Amino acid sequence: MPARPPGTREEPFIKREEAVILAEGLASKARLYEPLPADTDLSAAEDEAFQTQVNDIAAFPLSTRAVIYLAFSAKHLQALSTTLHVLNRSTQPLAHSSCVLLLSFLPAIDRGNPYLRNFLTSEAARGLGTLVARAWCDGLAPNKVHPLGPGSLSTFLIDALFWSPPAWGDDGAASIDAAERARMVEKLSALIAELPAEIPGGMKPGKGAPPPERFIWLDTKRLEGIMRGIEHVPGFITSTQEHLRMKAMDQDEMCAVCMEGEDDGKEVTRCSRCKHAVYCSAECQKNDWKAHKLRCFTPPPQ
Repeated sequence: MPARPPGTREEPFIKREEAVILAEGLASKARLYEPLPADTDLSAAEDEAFQTQVNDIAAFPLSTRAVIYLAFSAKHLQALSTTLHVLNRSTQPLAHSSCVLLLSFLPAIDRGNPYLRNFLTSEAARGLGTLVARAWCDGLAPNKVHPLGPGSLSTFLIDALFWSPPAWGDDGAASIDAAERARMVEKLSALIAELPAEIPGGMKPGKGAPPPERFIWLDTKRLEGIMRGIEHVPGFITSTQEHLRMKAMDQDEMCAVCMEGEDDGKEVTRCSRCKHAVYCSAECQKNDWKAHKLRCFTPPPQ
């Protein structure tokens, strides 16, 4: 796992333990561990409490938000998937939309979120991409819109397509069912028509963290290209996933600090807590600990 996810350059103003507590608060308010009775939605008070915490976290700096949602990714995605599979979109729209909204805040896999990668390749994620795509196309509850708009879910949908097995989809072309992919294409056309002509932050952003709108702009355009690839190129997802797996294997075999590994005659080991960060020596691990500790979480047992 990279020591510092791209786009997160300022130091987070939070401790790891605080991030875990805030992530637990989100999971609790979304009722991930206290299932709602059938056809019973969140109460107005419960929904307000959930939305208040989401908004409070959204006011934090980007680097701090990233740490909180990394903690959520590490510890609560399996419970979220289980909950989303049993919720009824028609009779429990607030609870259903709350779960989907949380996914729109998760840091992307290629921006330093290995916990999401592990989850999306696990059996617990089967069918989740289709559920989220359907909710995205249907439209979330009015008060469950990401501050940066519906394009924010593009990031999660890209990761679901690129990391979950395509065999999970009904036509084997992608993990999201064909009917929902067709609806996604229509949704994306409308979203892209509303995007600014120029990329936020410019083609070459300067110093400091890029504006978050930049990632929404890029990922919405990127998702549209992926949908075209699935439609027109046989085996598009399979070949892309093979490339990503090979790239991940290379990263998993190199020290996160000095970028050396077995090919350089060094034996590498993984961080004992998160099982993701790789080091070639105790010295490299010590040097990286200040940056890594805020992103180092123990996932629940599978």
